[in-house]
Amino acid sequence: MKKIYSLLVALRNNIPEERHVSRQYVEQYNALVNQLSTLTGSSLDDFKISESVLEHTSGISRPGVGFQPLGEKKCERGFLLAKLDAILILFKLEEEKTSMGFQAP
Repeated sequence: MKKIYSLLVALRNNIPEERHVSRQYVEQYNALVNQLSTLTGSSLDDFKISESVLEHTSGISRPGVGFQPLGEKKCERGFLLAKLDAILILFKLEEEKTSMGFQAP
């Protein structure tokens, strides 16, 4: 579990400063959430980022045709950071429970 936590922290600290980030960061994040879910036996789907959140950030608009997206879909940086923070807080809360003598369900 420490490995997953370390990778999540590293991902959080290395997200580019751009407004939108490449889907590769989302895919890496979701893969780590899946690993954590498998390891703990808990559903962590609420922490994952769904495809529906990703959006095209560039394209062309043509009269009569409308907007035609170009390139890959991306995720808003702030949204990814919020999800990362949420799962890192979950780790911290579980650690505090264990250190106080409680075992996570």
